[in-house]
Amino acid sequence: MDVNAETCSGPDVSDVDLDGNGRLCRRIGGGAASQRFRVAPTGCAMKRSIIFASTNAHKYRELEWLLGEGPWRLVPLDAALVKIMPPEEGTSFAENACGKAEAVAQHLGSWALADDSGLVVDALQGAPGVVSARYAGLAQDATANNLRVLCDLINVGPAERAARFVCVLALARPEAITRVIEGQCCGMIAMMPRGTGGFGYDPLLYLPERQCTMAELPPAEKNRLSHRARAAEKMREILLEICA
Repeated sequence: MDVNAETCSGPDVSDVDLDGNGRLCRRIGGGAASQRFRVAPTGCAMKRSIIFASTNAHKYRELEWLLGEGPWRLVPLDAALVKIMPPEEGTSFAENACGKAEAVAQHLGSWALADDSGLVVDALQGAPGVVSARYAGLAQDATANNLRVLCDLINVGPAERAARFVCVLALARPEAITRVIEGQCCGMIAMMPRGTGGFGYDPLLYLPERQCTMAELPPAEKNRLSHRARAAEKMREILLEICA
């Protein structure tokens, strides 16, 4: 192991910490006398650790893949040992994304990336919107959320079921302006759920040009067309700029 180099493969979270620059490091020793060293396999290039300010494992895996290779490493929130996130009380995706990213960045003194996203249905005046994850209630799941959308649209015909997925990404850094970008994927709400891929409302958003729902797309095609893919492409450009 080389000291003072950041890990690329990720150490066991039982002995990791974050230094003042937000880089993962390994704790050596215990208690007040413990020391912290950034560690990496020999020959590993230095990378900027960016904490993903969300507990959503689906979003983390998608964004890690979509952002691709670069001079950064997206770190899961649990690996950063953060247990509490601010409540999503904003009235917009941007407000919620900024709130999460800035809270984690301030708490850890590190870079943090947050995602806030959801389904926007024109006939429902923008609902589910910022409450997409809990549209059917806090104790409900994606199946219940999908069912509520369909029930709310029961008297709405196919031509009036325009909808879109919206993803806002916010990158917060200590003593820097938060960078915010948005991606969208537009379609229609299907008359019934279709497909088994993806997650969330993917079985409901029908793409007329593909004649299928998001849940019926092959993963590679979904990762090219999705709202999160479009947002991630813009965020990747920002990261390449500021990490250069």
